[in-house]
Order: sequence, then structure tokens, then C-alpha cells
Amino acid sequence: MCSSDLVGGGAATTLVRDSAYAAGGAWSDDGWLYFVGGTAQALLRVRATGGPPELVARPDTARDELFFNYPQPLPSGRTALITIMRRSGPADIAAVDLGSGAITGLTRGLRALYTQDGILIVLGSNGVAQAVRFDPRSLRLGGRPVTVLQGVAPGSVANGVAGFALSNTGTLLYETELPPQQVVRVSREGGVQVIDPSWAGVFGNLSLSPDGRRLAVTIRREGRSEGWVRELASGTLTRFAYEGTYNYRATWTPDGRSLLFISDRSGRSAAYQAPADGSGSPTLVRGDPRATDEAELSWDGRWLVYRTGSCG
Repeated sequence: MCSSDLVGGGAATTLVRDSAYAAGGAWSDDGWLYFVGGTAQALLRVRATGGPPELVARPDTARDELFFNYPQPLPSGRTALITIMRRSGPADIAAVDLGSGAITGLTRGLRALYTQDGILIVLGSNGVAQAVRFDPRSLRLGGRPVTVLQGVAPGSVANGVAGFALSNTGTLLYETELPPQQVVRVSREGGVQVIDPSWAGVFGNLSLSPDGRRLAVTIRREGRSEGWVRELASGTLTRFAYEGTYNYRATWTPDGRSLLFISDRSGRSAAYQAPADGSGSPTLVRGDPRATDEAELSWDGRWLVYRTGSCG
């Protein structure tokens, strides 16, 4: 949902009801608000007074494009920067013609910000931000990129968008990456034991198998969230889900053989199931017109409980 409000006070106006994507939304000099939304997570636009959104450009699934992200209209008013998120592999920075929808690839990167003096600051999935000269009319990059920041949090759809913003005066505001974390076991008496001192990363959504021998965990790497299973005794790690930008909130099936999890591998958040040993491809468990954000089976395996409507 997108809304606008008068800076000096006044009631908010709903511009888009449903399907507006939280990581995209930018005003343009031509009076349009550009945002990512719809079932295809395409680039759309709407007037400040509201009305039906208009399609600007949609992802090309034949080229492994999953969805668009972070639109930023350029001063010319004819083009906008976008990030093309792919089903797998690195994201790309591109420029989209706001009239025809034609897309011109620029460089690899997770997010790009244009400065008023002709510089493009590109954030890589490794948390490194580089500055390179950019002509918004010819859409050409010039010169060698110069590193301006390191250790920026790349973020992800599941864990929050990239904390990276630029003012018109040239001030860059950014969020630093989280320090490496460890998984610990805590006793009822308050004792803390590190599972493995050599195992560190950015973790989330822990889930123990029914027999207590395996741990399903979300591991964030280079702007994506992947699903992994760790054998607690041996330390063996097996990846069961990685396509899309996030695979998280895994829960075990009652027999301990499979995992239910949330993924945007199809371009929209939905519940999937995959073998815990990584031996097979994930299958769709439940499709819903609204985005699905959590799912779990009852212990007898008869009921699927899921939550929808939080991100799409």
C-alpha cells in the first residue's frame, strides 16, 4: 500500500490498495510515483492524486528475471534506475525507459543511487559501494569505479532492504553489516554453549528437527537468504533451498524428512516443501493470491496453518 500525506499536516491519501512492494517507491519530477508491485512484481506508476496504476515494465522470466527493485527516476524524466533481481546469481543495475519500458543493462549491483553531479554509487552484494561516472542521457558509464564504502549491509527482502540512501546535498546514509553471529544452546538453568566456535555467519529462523539431531537455519549471504540444515553431531551442512532472494522460516514435517519454508523463487512469496537432505527440488505447497509469509504443518500432518498478506 502506498500513501501520501501533506508535510504540514492533513489526512493521508491511499494511492494503491494492495500489491505495493515495500522496497520500491520514488517520486519523479513528472508527477508520477513509481513503485514495484502487482502479481509480477513489475515497475508501475500512479499519479499523486491516485487512480489505477499503469504498467511501465515487467520482468522477463525467459532471462531469469525474478522481479524489479529500488526504482529511482533520473533527472531527465525519461528513464529510471532499477535493480533486476534474478532467480539465482547476482543482481543487475539497469535503466528503464519510462515511455517504452525498454531496459538497458548498466552493471552488476544490488542497488544504485544517482548523484546530482553525474556519479552513480553502486552497492554490491558484498557490501562494497563504488562510485563511477554516469551520463543519464546516453546511459553510459565512464572511468574506473572507485570504492567509497565497505561493510554496508546489503539487506534482503526477508531481512530488510539495503540501508543505503543519498540526499540531494550529497550526504550518504548507510547501515553497517551485522557482525558474524554464532548459534548457541541455552539450558533451562541459563547455561550457554556455542554449537560450533568455528561456525559463524548471519543466521535466522532456527528450527530443530523432531529428533533434535538437525538444525534448519536461514543463512544470509550477499543479499540473499538461503535454507540450510546442519547435523549437530557431525557439523555437516546441507543446503535445501537457495533460488529466489529469500528462503526462510523453515519448519519440519512431523516425520523429519522434509521442511516447509517461505520463498520468492517464483517471484511471489509462497510456501514450499523440500527434502531436508537436499536430494530434491522444492515443490509448491500452497499458492495464494496474497503473499504467504509463514507456514507450518500440524503434528499429525493433517492441517497446514499459514499466514498471508504481509508483503505483497
